[in-house]
Order: sequence, then structure tokens, then C-alpha cells
Amino acid sequence: AKIAVTKVCTGGTSTSAGRPVLTKLMGDVGTLNQRQLGLVVAFDLLGERGKEGKDVCLHKLLAASFGAPEPPFNQQRPEPPFRQAFLHAAANHAPTRLLVASSWLVNLQNFTCMYTEVRVPRSI
Repeated sequence: AKIAVTKVCTGGTSTSAGRPVLTKLMGDVGTLNQRQLGLVVAFDLLGERGKEGKDVCLHKLLAASFGAPEPPFNQQRPEPPFRQAFLHAAANHAPTRLLVASSWLVNLQNFTCMYTEVRVPRSI
């Protein structure tokens, strides 16, 4: 999931691009004792420098999340580009390589951005 988010924000050119992405994996309490298990992955990422860089990444994530969250897909219910990136990353990640993720619901939602200036001390 971390790789998929980074690839969307960097245009697929890198898996890290020097941009930190922190993830927090949590169980979805709405799926307790249900047939399907739900997981929530929260992301915090440091965008490009300045307000414009943050907005560019946010707009890319919004565009990549457009479409139906789960199969079946067709012209009226397209598969989101982020889902494709996520499934590709999961298939190439050793711990998740053997999982059959083609029927998974993958949904990006609750986007928020805060403009925060990060300052790094200069060495003297």
C-alpha cells in the first residue's frame, strides 16, 4: 500500500523518491465477526516542498481513486487506477505475493491535507 501511494504521487517513477510515507494498519471494527475481514490503512506522507507540491499529490490521489471500489468492473463501474497499482504492488511484495487479492475491495477515501512547513536544522 505504501508503494502504491508513493507511485501515484511520483507518477510511477520511483518507489520512494525521498518522500517519507508512514502507514498505520488497523482492523476495521465494522467487520468484526463477519465473513470478510476489513483492514484500514492510514497514510501520512510528506509531499513536495511548498503548498503547490502538496496539492499536486492530493489531486493525483483523488484522480487515481476514481472508480468502483470492488469487482465487477465495466464501463459504468471502472476499476480505479489506484486499485491496479495496489494489486501490482501486493503481487510483487514477498509477504503478500501468494494472497489472491483480485476480489478485494480497495478504496481511497477521507483525504485531508495540512500545510505544514518542515524545517531541518543545517549543520554548521
